Amino acid sequence: MLFSACKTDFKLTAPWKEQMVIFGLLNQSDTVQYIRINKTYLGEGNAYTMAGVHDSTNYNHLLNVKMEKWSQGGGQLLATYVVDTTTSIAQIPGTFANSPQVLYRVQTGVANPLTDDAEYHLTVVNPVTNYTATGKTSLVLGYHSTNPNGLALVMVSPPDVFFSAYNFYNTSAPFNLHWQTSTNGRVFNPVLRIHYTEYDLSSNATAKYVDKDFGDFTSASIAGGEDQYASMTWEDFLNFMKSAVGNSNGVSKRVLGNCELIISVGGDEFNTYVQVNQPVTSITGDKPDYTNITNGIGLFSARYTFDVSNFNKPMSNATIDNLAIDPLTCFLKFTDHNGNVNCP
Repeated sequence: MLFSACKTDFKLTAPWKEQMVIFGLLNQSDTVQYIRINKTYLGEGNAYTMAGVHDSTNYNHLLNVKMEKWSQGGGQLLATYVVDTTTSIAQIPGTFANSPQVLYRVQTGVANPLTDDAEYHLTVVNPVTNYTATGKTSLVLGYHSTNPNGLALVMVSPPDVFFSAYNFYNTSAPFNLHWQTSTNGRVFNPVLRIHYTEYDLSSNATAKYVDKDFGDFTSASIAGGEDQYASMTWEDFLNFMKSAVGNSNGVSKRVLGNCELIISVGGDEFNTYVQVNQPVTSITGDKPDYTNITNGIGLFSARYTFDVSNFNKPMSNATIDNLAIDPLTCFLKFTDHNGNVNCP
């Protein structure tokens, strides 16, 4: 009795139970949508060693994946999409087995585009075990939405949206972005993508760009129509270019090109998922769980990318010329608007 009472070789793991891990972000700006489906794993031994085994987190057979388009509220089925697979997109090497990575692909081009007046239902069935997981999401209303409260760009620095060039050179007032949030959008990330051409000492040209990221702006609600602002002073622009472009070793000159405005919008569930999965800062180390997948874990939500040609514009001559000669940035060897390198 004494020896049996002191026995400590109990099992730490329970019997394995199937659980799907699903990630999909629908974006009406894209003509193809990708959905990643994995599974959780459990076993005796080192978890990191098991993570490197392909079938620990990946299914060895294809799953039955269905995506449907429904009217808002789910009252009427509007369309069923064809779902196939691809292994052409490689997973970044790391702890988990990464080859091959099977992604489920949904073609949503001209024939059957995503529209933000509907909601989308995802159903995944394992044909071997009949295990089923589901999810649904509405889309973020975009810039070209036919519905009210789509993403609206109010102003890109004075004078207004019909400007001919981006002018960052103003020592008395900042460059301003002003937009109104869209329905179903929760987090907004504006970026100015600044294009330039770099020439080496043999006059070989390479097209490059740097992204001025203004950070994330969270809306108070998902109703849309909320004003949000981002700004950048001339000094901010100079310091950004100084750090982002880098040194000029082996460079004969750089020529400033167009500036492209990109605003990425994430849905409410997407924002919640990101916030919940931030690094733990509490003393207990406890992290809450969040998923909107029924009978599984992961995320099926929406995002939207504003990248409209109307806002892909050249730089003003004042911006080009002063970037070229300012003491903070002249070492970058940007030319003035006449094509000359005039660094003092």
